[in-house]
Amino acid sequence: MKDWFKRHLNYTYLLSWLLLYLPMFLVYFVLPLFHLESSTVQTIVKIVGSTYILLFLIPIHIWILREKGWGWYWVFIMDVAPLFFPNVKDKQRKS
Repeated sequence: MKDWFKRHLNYTYLLSWLLLYLPMFLVYFVLPLFHLESSTVQTIVKIVGSTYILLFLIPIHIWILREKGWGWYWVFIMDVAPLFFPNVKDKQRKS
């Protein structure tokens, strides 16, 4: 199975991002069933998302970059920069 991930690094990258939305989906739709406050749900989403990114997403992307032979600065471009500029297109549309 690991051989498939080595042969299809771009699909691995895409799957790693798609798998981020699975826990977020569960948190957003399962936690409200317990009648928690929205601020509590948002805090749990931030904790789960941050933990996923630090423990799963970034190590996978580092492995992909190492397999492709790309530099470490791509980790910043792929993972960190989108966190600081999430709504660039929305801001451009409003002006």
